[in-house]
Amino acid sequence: MSEPRTVRSRARRSTRVSQQLARARERNIRQLAEIREQEVRVDQALHDYVAATEQIAVADRACEEKVAQLEARISQVRAEHEGRVGDVRAAQASAVLAIHTAGRTVKQVAELLELPVKTARQWIGQARREGVTPASVGAETGAITYRNLASVRGMEREARQ
Repeated sequence: MSEPRTVRSRARRSTRVSQQLARARERNIRQLAEIREQEVRVDQALHDYVAATEQIAVADRACEEKVAQLEARISQVRAEHEGRVGDVRAAQASAVLAIHTAGRTVKQVAELLELPVKTARQWIGQARREGVTPASVGAETGAITYRNLASVRGMEREARQ
């Protein structure tokens, strides 16, 4: 014969404990949902950050290209300027030599032209090295000066534009 089975009954939870457990589960579900939402927001923020970084890199490259073009143009303008000014300086050196060969001392030439004595000496030396003779200075200086003066005025107009 078989012995009667005793069924163990599980102790019932009280309603209060059941409700507390249900509330805890609901809180857990809400917290997990909030965590998932935060991760989605962080993922979107990372995507936005990387996209912004790429935009900055593109803008930096465009800026560098533009700067390189402008620097090349600046170098070209400076070279043109140096060429023009070199011609004018040669005319100035010829004029300084003409004043000096007319009987003025280097110091007197410097005072007359409001130049440092060192600059007056350098320009006189430059004119002599370029083969300007006292006879040719008087004949050439006026024409060179006026032509170069027009060139300088043209440079000033270009610079203003």
